[in-house]
Amino acid sequence: MTERGGGLVTACTWGDKGSVRTVLSADSGGDGEAAANLTRAVREAVLHEAADG
Repeated sequence: MTERGGGLVTACTWGDKGSVRTVLSADSGGDGEAAANLTRAVREAVLHEAADG
């Protein structure tokens, strides 16, 4: 988590089959686990969409 422009920005990254993705979110006081859960949800959505073609 990092502070930018007076607000907190959370960045989480994952790698999958040769690609790397980063999820950035404006955080309103959440913790690291909340950021990890958001990243997992986005990852699942991206992988699900890719599988559906």
